[in-house]
Amino acid sequence: MNENNIDEKLIRWNDIFDQMVVDVQTLVKDFSGMINTPVPLAVLLFAIGGGAFAATILLGAELLIVAYSFFLMCCMIASGILVLRHWYAMKVRYDRLFALQRAMESKE
Repeated sequence: MNENNIDEKLIRWNDIFDQMVVDVQTLVKDFSGMINTPVPLAVLLFAIGGGAFAATILLGAELLIVAYSFFLMCCMIASGILVLRHWYAMKVRYDRLFALQRAMESKE
């Protein structure tokens, strides 16, 4: 192999790796956004569940409707807790990856 051929291959590989780094940085940013999305959704579940139950109590509904509203509130709060639990597990699992991304951004 001649030296020009090796240099051309190295330049092509370098271009490929540069593009891969940009793609991975974009992927990590997108992934970070996806992981943080469930937090407001969980808060919304809590608010809807609690609001539905509070409205039912304040309107003085029948016992059956209050029981149904309480069941609905419990389901919404349980769903919110499961969403927050999943968010926390994902955040802990990928926190190192996000720290590396922040470190790379600070060096640029």
